[in-house]
Order: sequence, then structure tokens, then C-alpha cells
Amino acid sequence: MVLEMFLKHHHSTLTNSLFCNICPLGISKIDLPALYVFGDSYVDNGNNNFLPHSAVANYLPFGIDFDGKPTGRATNGRTVVDFIATVGGFQYPPSILGLSEANRKSTRTGVNYASGSSEILSENGRSMHMNVLNFFQQVDLFENATLKDLKSSFSSTESFTEYLSKSVFFIHIASNDLGFTYETTASKDSPDKYSEVLVEELFKQLQRLYKLGACKVLVNNVSPLGCQPFNINTKNHTTSCVEEVNERIIIYNKFLFNSLTKWQSTLSGSKFVLEDLYKIFQDVYASAASYDVLEVPPFNINQQSLLQYLSLGDIKIDSPALYVFGDSYVDDGNNNFLPHSAVANYLPFGIDFDGKPTGRATNGRTVADFIATVSGFQFPPPILGMSEADRKTTRTGVNYASGSSGILSENGRSMHMNVLNFFQQVDLFENTTLKDLKSSFSSTESFTEYLSKSVFFIHTASNDLGLTYETATSKSSPDKYAEVLVEELFKQLQRLYKLGARKFLVNNVSPLGCQPFNINTKNHTTSCVEEVNERISIYNKLISNSLTKWQSILSGSKFVLGDLYKIFQDVYASPVSYGFKDVNTSCCVDGNGARILPCAQNVAPCEDRKSRVFFDPFHPTESMHFLWARRLLKDSSVCSPINLIQLMQA
Repeated sequence: MVLEMFLKHHHSTLTNSLFCNICPLGISKIDLPALYVFGDSYVDNGNNNFLPHSAVANYLPFGIDFDGKPTGRATNGRTVVDFIATVGGFQYPPSILGLSEANRKSTRTGVNYASGSSEILSENGRSMHMNVLNFFQQVDLFENATLKDLKSSFSSTESFTEYLSKSVFFIHIASNDLGFTYETTASKDSPDKYSEVLVEELFKQLQRLYKLGACKVLVNNVSPLGCQPFNINTKNHTTSCVEEVNERIIIYNKFLFNSLTKWQSTLSGSKFVLEDLYKIFQDVYASAASYDVLEVPPFNINQQSLLQYLSLGDIKIDSPALYVFGDSYVDDGNNNFLPHSAVANYLPFGIDFDGKPTGRATNGRTVADFIATVSGFQFPPPILGMSEADRKTTRTGVNYASGSSGILSENGRSMHMNVLNFFQQVDLFENTTLKDLKSSFSSTESFTEYLSKSVFFIHTASNDLGLTYETATSKSSPDKYAEVLVEELFKQLQRLYKLGARKFLVNNVSPLGCQPFNINTKNHTTSCVEEVNERISIYNKLISNSLTKWQSILSGSKFVLGDLYKIFQDVYASPVSYGFKDVNTSCCVDGNGARILPCAQNVAPCEDRKSRVFFDPFHPTESMHFLWARRLLKDSSVCSPINLIQLMQA
């Protein structure tokens, strides 16, 4: 499964950059003469068999699916490099220590230098008194054996240089440095300092390979070792994985990611590609955890039962309230109180919300409802439906979201609708909730602490990037428009910060080009309207790049990105694994008997809504909302740099 995701999901980074121009429709000629492999037991295919006192995998059950023959590969069958070699049209790269001099002179399709239990630093293997080839020794072998022996088989230095420049150098290294070696070192550096040392030492060897002729280098980061069965079963942990281990790995992976572009600019003519193995594993864990996603929990489920349902156990949530801001994805009734507004207060909306339409633009609960239940709160009530007395006593959070709203004041105007745009929602927080609730606290200090621990959930900008942008008479470029949106968003988040907010979960925008409305009303040559999605991707990238900066500017704040775009993308890429059967059709019927416009009143929706992504042509079903909540709560691949549970506990 992991190998399949490596080869398929990452063709854009792996094959387009290093092999050739491969597209999902077929493969053109691969201009790759050889594959050279360096690393550890993930890719060792037999070198350790030739080393005394070494970690070996040369006995059954290893190799049980490798034609029943153990070879030294630490798996049941083939490794990632075997599959890549087959794609390249090669034999599996033979282990260097098993090659004769004659073989080394004639083998032109690549060689494997990897050694189980090895890594970047020379300390590896020592703690277990093992004999291994660490990375610098693997580079030594490339230089002193392969390079010298093979060069003589080429007609000229130029042809040999060209051959090396086109070959791919595959690196999987640092797992053992960050695992057993770090943990058994008597005198430890901090994870940050240790990561710096590893990346520096890695670069020294990559620089050596470059000087020897390598130009195309694929560097894998380190997988989440804290989720390995060994670590789960031998170390203390309060989540499904050992987060202390994974946090150390994340620090290294970040250093590595930030270094590759710099290395490529330093080493003229080189191409460095990062393979995000950490994310590949995370995607597998997320997908596996989501097979029961469509078993949406019962409507009246309590906190403890929902925590068990989500396999979160008996955890402590140190978050006193959930404040919700945004648009129709999370509006739970505010627009019911606004004249000439977009409303969802009629059936079939709410058909699975105990049969009662409330203003939620879906069949049941929203992402905010599920998060509130996990936190032990009531569903955050809509601010416009609260009396002054309610506002003085409601301490578990309030919902300010308004359907058809956005960041800019223009939202709602094109359809002559009355909505609460984001700045007006912040106004309401300041002028009603903040003033009314403060009086119920015994001191300013206790109220300040309460606000600093509360979570502020934001989902906005969909309408800005959709109808508002498309109906504007004078349009900025998508890049400029995204800059304006992010600037305006920050102004309001800064206001919330000054009012006492510290914990922010900011969602990016989902791929609106895949909504049933857009698919059915706009021209497109792919399964979605890419023009819309490209505009959204520009905004999303800018948001992602801004959050870290905002956190550094606003002292004591925590900004977390909810990657809703990726959550939808993952479903589109593999709907069956999440339990969805229909990803692009509205469940409800419009007034014309079609499924393109808003739901007709009191017309029964589809019966299979649990297996659909969209309830109406614009909005997700309760099932999709539950998946959204589940992944934010547990999965740091779509909620980063920490997941929502960790934000609540921070």
C-alpha cells in the first residue's frame, strides 16, 4: 500500500522531475540509464548478508512473497527501489557487496549500497555492536569500487559523465540516527541541534556524490517512527503513536525540506527532489482510520461515547469554549434572523438533525457540532438567537457564522443579500459576547485566562473566492486578490487576538471547482473546474505561508491550519476507502427537478446521503462534516503543525 502511494501519488515529484514526462494517461520514454540506491534497512537488498555481526533479514519469513526466497530485504517481498527499477526497465539494483569486479565493470543499470541499521553518523550500529555500512562508507564504495570499475567500460569520459548526470540517486537515510542511536546516546543534543548536525553531515556526502558526477538526487525524509509497532509497544504514549519520537522526526524533516532548494542552488546543474515519506505513512494511517467514517455517530451521543467512537480514549480537553466564525459551512442559524438572507431553515435541511431544520446548510450536524461534542459542550448557539441573559451565562462558546458571508464587505451584495461578513462577526464578538460575558467572571484575570484557552474556529473566504470574485465588475489578478483577502483576514484575527483570543484554527478553502454547482454550470475539461481550483490554491498557499509569521508576530498565540482542501482531495482520490459512493452530485433536488440549484422546500432528498459528499450543490453532507472533524481532531497531515486535540490541550 505504501509503495503504491509512493509510485502513484507522488509521480509529480518523482517522475516528472527526475525520470521523464509521465502523466496519468501513460508513460513516455524514460530517459534514465541507472538507479543508485543508498540508505538503511528500508532499501537494503542484501549487503548486510556479507557483513559479520550485522543486522540481517536473510531468513524466512522475510522474502516469503519474493518468490519464497529471503534475500536480505527486511520485508515480505519487494522494496520501493525494486518497483522503481522495474518502472525504469532495469533489473533490481544488485547489492554492491555481492558483486564481483567483473560484475561491477558491466552493471550499468545501477547498484544498491544500502545497509540495514546504518545511517548518516558513524555511531550507528555501535550501540548494538553491529557491523554496518554508514552513509559515508556507502559513498566510499560508490567512489572506490563502482566508479573506478565502471568508468573503464565507457568509450569516453564525456559519455560516462553524461551517464552519471542522468542517473537517479535514491537516498533513504536518518531513521536510525533519529531512533535507536539518538535514544541510546549518553549525552544528547536537543532535537533541533541534532537535526542540524544530521542535515549538515548528509549534505557533505551528497556534495561528494555531486562532485563524483551525480546530478539527480531523490532524498526521502523520515517516516513517523513513533507509529511503528516496536515503539507503540515499548514506550509510553497517550495517543495512537509515540508523539515524542514523531516530534523529533518532524524537526529533522523540516530542516531537510528547507535545505533542498538551497542545495540545488549551491550545486549548479543538480536536481534535488524531496519524497515526503512521512506524509505517505500519515495518509495511510488517516485512510485506514477513516474506513468507518460513514458510521456517523448517533445524534444524541455524549462526549465520552464520541471520544471512544473516535478512538481518542479518556483524554482531558483543556479548552473551556469553542467560538465559531465563518460562512454557510458552519452557520447554525444566524441567517434565520437576517432579512433577505440565504437561509437553510426548511426541510430537507436538518432531516438528520432530529428531523428539524435549524439553519445548518446540511442534512445533519456540522464540523463545529462534532468538535463541540468532543469538547463536552452544547452546540455553540447562533449569536443572533441569544438573549442578553443567554449571552451572560453561555460559557462554552457561540457561533457567529453567516451563510454567503466572507472576508470582504462585498459578499452577499451581488444577490442583494443581508449577511454578516467576517469583520461584522468580530464586531458581534466584541460588542455583545465579550461585554456581556465578562461580567459573569470573578476577575479580569480569570476572564483573560478563559479566552486564552478557548478555541477560535474560522472557516471563511469560500464566497470571496467564488461568486463574489466571479461577479466583480473589476477583477484583480488571482494573486493580488488572494493577497488582499489574507491581509483583511489578518486584520480581523489581530482584532480577536487583542480581544483575548490565543488559539486559532484557520481552515483553508475546499476545492470549490469540484462542487456540483460549478461542475454543472461552468465549462471544464477535467472532472472539476480547474480555473476555480487554481484560484483557491493560490489563496491557500498564501494562508499556509502566513500562519507561522502571524504566530511569531502575535506573542503567545497558536495558529493551526485546517487543510480542508486536502481533506476533500483525499476523498476524491479514494472515495471508496472513505465509504463514499457519490462525490459530485447533490443529494437534494431543486425547484426544476434537477440537482444544480438550492434545495426545493419539503422535497425528499436522496436516501443514500450517508455515502454522498454533497447534500446540496454547494454544501457537504453530515458524513463529510464528520470526516472533516475527525481528521482535524486526530490527523496532523491535515491539521498542522499540531492537530486540534493537541491545540485544545496546549
